[in-house]
Amino acid sequence: MTLLYWSAPAWDGGSAQVEQLLKKLTKAKEDTNKVVLLGQLAHAYDRIEPDTGIKYSSAQLVLATKLQWVRGIAYANSSLAASYYVKNDLRLSAEYYNKAIEIWQEEGDKKMLADNYAGAGDVYFFQGDLASALDYLLKAGDLYNEAGNKENAAKTLVRIGDIYGTQKDRVRAMQYLRKGEDLYAALGDSAAIGRVNASMGNVHLGQHDHAEALKHYRKALAIFERMGKTYDIAYVCGNAGSAYMGIKEYSLALIHYFRSLRMNVALGNQHGEEAAMGNIGSAYLAIAKDPRAVPRDSLIPQGNALLLKKAAEYLHNSIDLCQETGNTGALVEFYPRLSEVYAMQGLCKPALEYQLKYTAIRDSLFDSENKVKLFNVQAQYEIALKDKEIDLDKLAVEKKQNERIFYIAGIAGLLIIIAFIGRERKRSDKLLLNILPETVASELKTKGTTEVTYFDDVTVIFTDFVGFTRAGEHMTPRELINELHACFEAFDAIMGKYNIEKIKTIGDAYLAVGGVPRRDAQHAQNVVRAALEICTFMQARKEQLGDRTFSVRIGVNSGSVVAGIVGVKKFAYDIWGDTVNTAARMEQNSEADHVNISESTYELIKDRFECTYRGQMLVKNKGAMKMYYVVAEKGATA
Repeated sequence: MTLLYWSAPAWDGGSAQVEQLLKKLTKAKEDTNKVVLLGQLAHAYDRIEPDTGIKYSSAQLVLATKLQWVRGIAYANSSLAASYYVKNDLRLSAEYYNKAIEIWQEEGDKKMLADNYAGAGDVYFFQGDLASALDYLLKAGDLYNEAGNKENAAKTLVRIGDIYGTQKDRVRAMQYLRKGEDLYAALGDSAAIGRVNASMGNVHLGQHDHAEALKHYRKALAIFERMGKTYDIAYVCGNAGSAYMGIKEYSLALIHYFRSLRMNVALGNQHGEEAAMGNIGSAYLAIAKDPRAVPRDSLIPQGNALLLKKAAEYLHNSIDLCQETGNTGALVEFYPRLSEVYAMQGLCKPALEYQLKYTAIRDSLFDSENKVKLFNVQAQYEIALKDKEIDLDKLAVEKKQNERIFYIAGIAGLLIIIAFIGRERKRSDKLLLNILPETVASELKTKGTTEVTYFDDVTVIFTDFVGFTRAGEHMTPRELINELHACFEAFDAIMGKYNIEKIKTIGDAYLAVGGVPRRDAQHAQNVVRAALEICTFMQARKEQLGDRTFSVRIGVNSGSVVAGIVGVKKFAYDIWGDTVNTAARMEQNSEADHVNISESTYELIKDRFECTYRGQMLVKNKGAMKMYYVVAEKGATA
């Protein structure tokens, strides 16, 4: 079930405040007071019209820069960071927070520095960069404690607890959350106590301790209901529903899910609405799969047919909304569940369709997910380091009593840390090499960025399976995907043998390129050899498995491409250019168990391979093109 987190604190402002600020703005002079006023307007608009908030934050930065007011520039960067955070553009938010932090450090303003550390910590938390999040939040916490700011110190403790919770470290998570709760209790902040208990519930839910999770969710709900906090009630109800699902209290789960759905619809909270509908659909599916489930009320229809119909309805609605909002993370969860619903209904075609959609979107997110895993590996050892630092601080106190014991313990601790870092560094490097080519990974680690590169002489290979849909008639969706995985695993091995760079899979299609990122004079020959070997492999597999596997169709083209990492949300190495498009056209005009090549590739390999000229064939958006089937290699390899 989908677990919800607060992405930003609720804001209780209203149009009256905005109107007052706008009236002041019409009379404001071009001075530092107007800079402050623009920042106030940005903050007021953030929770109701984020784009307008960004407009006023940008105007604030322009004016502060014009006036050469350094603190104003820092204020404006902080405002832009907060505006982009609410808009969920976390990359830009982090960028502006770091610009503000640099200025506040130079200004020596500890209060503003602490606030920006805390803001950046939140951003990195939601980005999945837990090591950076912890680093910034610990710095913020130290400054808040130094200033005696208990409220913000408590917020920082709670977020640190959330970080440990995501790392499945329940002991440390609860330690920080309880400290935060104690501070809020001293301040008399009931709403904050409710949110801390919601976080505690999430920690226990992540550990599958559903009874303990429910204890905290109930406490949080009692507080929020007493205070009329609709947004918070909707949030906690959604997660409480998942806890009830864990103990198979289906009726109570659905009651909480439906309540969350109603509230999120009324609030216009689309992400909450997506999660609630998806969870309701998933709940109906779980009930249909549980032979011991007994309907208790009108929320649970009698019979699997009605349960599956309801499951499909809510999952469809959730998926439609996720597609509208671009919430691909939820689609990865709900696509396979809808596929399972159709499979249980005996509807093979839509079951296969949604399983393939799941595979495609999972592949598109593969690099992004591995980046998060990389961050988490980094986070684990950096978090461990910070815990070691705390332990070393304690040893420093004991040093006064026993210098010799401290020295031995310190050296031993240091050796442990060094060994730990070395082991985790290797794991991090291995993950990075699974995402990117070795040369690109090295450049990224050395420079922190990579350059997009033009390659004028490469060969692109596209493969696609023939009879993929037909094979689904003889296989379950899971068997189909397992077979797809087995084939692609073999393709990966063949590409590695010929030094060809795999780019990605797109459903049942496979894209790779020779001559990138390391230039290779034999790129065309190597790609054609790999293509012939793939055909041989698939023919042998077809003889062994019959209709439970596929035939392959291959297209190859040579030319120039641009390659590199573009964007920040899809951490992927990719290639672009007409050469890629033409390779796809070669594949589309090929036949099963054939390697169809373009004229440009033919000219590069004709002396080493026997080819059959197919004549000129019409190609979409390209006109007539010469094509050739590769028959076999003539003799010795290059």
